[in-house]
Amino acid sequence: MDLLDVRAVGAQVLASYRALGAGKSSGVPTEMPIFDLLTFRDGLIARRETFYTEAEALEAAGLSE
Repeated sequence: MDLLDVRAVGAQVLASYRALGAGKSSGVPTEMPIFDLLTFRDGLIARRETFYTEAEALEAAGLSE
């Protein structure tokens, strides 16, 4: 998994990744974007929500793209 970007969105943090893999039997390479919306409390991650589009993650953060 490759970390692409980390940024503050309101009071939360949005981290974007690219997951890399290959088909089990075919070996065909594939990739998938992943967006984690992180909420911190007392310096620790208190909540992690995973989305497959940036728009969904921003909507969950109360923001729009």
